[in-house]
Amino acid sequence: MITVSIIIPVYQGKSYLKRCIDSVLAQSCQEYEIILVDDGSTDGSAEICDEYAEKQKTITVIHKENGGLSSARNAGLEIASGEYVMFIDADDVVHSKMLETELKVLKEENADIFICGLKHFAEIEEVDTCAELQIKNCVEIQSGLEIESKLFCGQNVEKYISCCGKLFKKTVFNGIRFPQGRLFEDEYITYQLYYRSERIAVTDIVFYFYFTNPCGITKNLTLNKRFDEYDAQEERIKFFKKKRCKELYQAALLKLLNSAQWDLIKCQKWKEGFDQERGEKFQQQYREALEQAEKEGIVRFKNNYDFYVLAYPEKVNFFRVRRQWQNLLRMIRSKI
Repeated sequence: MITVSIIIPVYQGKSYLKRCIDSVLAQSCQEYEIILVDDGSTDGSAEICDEYAEKQKTITVIHKENGGLSSARNAGLEIASGEYVMFIDADDVVHSKMLETELKVLKEENADIFICGLKHFAEIEEVDTCAELQIKNCVEIQSGLEIESKLFCGQNVEKYISCCGKLFKKTVFNGIRFPQGRLFEDEYITYQLYYRSERIAVTDIVFYFYFTNPCGITKNLTLNKRFDEYDAQEERIKFFKKKRCKELYQAALLKLLNSAQWDLIKCQKWKEGFDQERGEKFQQQYREALEQAEKEGIVRFKNNYDFYVLAYPEKVNFFRVRRQWQNLLRMIRSKI
């Protein structure tokens, strides 16, 4: 019986793919299928996928042209036959009790999503995927809106933004797919998944081990690549405004303003080396968020010039801008 579809996108993962698949095959619960999505690998990863599929009837392999992480996840979703879905990155590993625990809680609590703790590792020797865990009384049930607020504050935002380390009812993905050709793909959809979820199970217990790859895409971000994050934040602002969720809308505005400060400085100091058109779009996103935040009364300025300094920093002395940014950050962080 297939209850959970585990989707593992694979691209150039020959050196760590086996340990990932093995950690899934070691699950104490066997009600799953594994969908390996080979995203055009040329390093032997595709052959590893096929080798596992020949030995394990629960494994299906999709071979496709390279289209990126979102494209691979979407391809897996299209053929997933389970009532629940889970995403695991090919360089990560999971605890042997992850599936059993999360599935049991979702069924007992009639919850839509299970969120577990994440732990980073650089060497596989740091990880014990069979360690004894104390589960009882360590899971809370929260509403989707309660979880939404955690996207904007706290010490563990990654836990809530990432789609990894979660078990989803497949129905929450109805009409929602990952944005193709974008970085920060999770930031585009997790808030939508939470919004349509009435009950979410949350624990700090670590079931998901996240490999810290110094060569990974998001570990070597240029300003150009970070522009995708601001597009995601802009979409989130519009989403909550449309849904008339005032507090989340205001929090999303403040989050963008808080994130943008140092990247704005880079735009002003580094006139070359990044996409000028994207840079101008980013600055416009920032100005619109600043205007809306003032309109909402969540940031205030003594006079029009103070607003002008922040909205058009390229036209003002840099040290004057820096002072105003420091004042703005104090206002924002007092509200986040």
